[in-house]
Amino acid sequence: RRRSDMRRPLLPLALAATLVVAGAAWFLANFERTTVTVNAGPGPEARRNPWLAAQRLMAGMGLDAQELRAAPALRTLPDGAVLVLPAHRQAVSAPLRAALLEWVARGGYLIAQAELLPQSDPLLDALGVTRRSVRLPEPRDGYAVALSAGGPSLQVRLEPGLALAAEDALLRAGDGQVDRLLLLRYGRGRVAVLNDFRFASNGAIGELNHAEFLWRLATLEPGVEQVVF
Repeated sequence: RRRSDMRRPLLPLALAATLVVAGAAWFLANFERTTVTVNAGPGPEARRNPWLAAQRLMAGMGLDAQELRAAPALRTLPDGAVLVLPAHRQAVSAPLRAALLEWVARGGYLIAQAELLPQSDPLLDALGVTRRSVRLPEPRDGYAVALSAGGPSLQVRLEPGLALAAEDALLRAGDGQVDRLLLLRYGRGRVAVLNDFRFASNGAIGELNHAEFLWRLATLEPGVEQVVF
């Protein structure tokens, strides 16, 4: 009787172990481990800096990509660098604009976005660039823009409702009706003025030919080693 009583508690345990082994075998036969990519959205750094992807593109192509976090740093830009200056630059005072233009005149290369109307734009005023509103539809695949004579045409989304104009521009690009990109000579330096810069933002740089366009635009000047955003 004692041996029979000892065996009875082992039967449920053996049955449970069998069920566990059988369940595990069935699970392994019907399921496999795999990696699933989940879009978690932009991280904190990308939410703070809309040009982070552009900076990383420049760095990945071998350039020294820097971020300018305060307007007074415009006084200390290195010679021979490229400065990418988006719109909404009301914090740039008149003395800082003068220092920036002096830097360009010494040989700097400025890529500037025009302010949308009716916002004033003293920087473009100083460069002799005028703006006017136009009513034209936005093409679905952007505008075909060539940055040099005989160079490739790249599809880029630009602002359809803002036309740019300047005398003696080295390059004009748009849709044949209005110009949306101008390349100017200023002293020993150059200035590229665009009516839109959203193509270089984190959410758009991977679309159309935006990444290649930004790279070609930033490296128009030979020997560029540093890009400052």
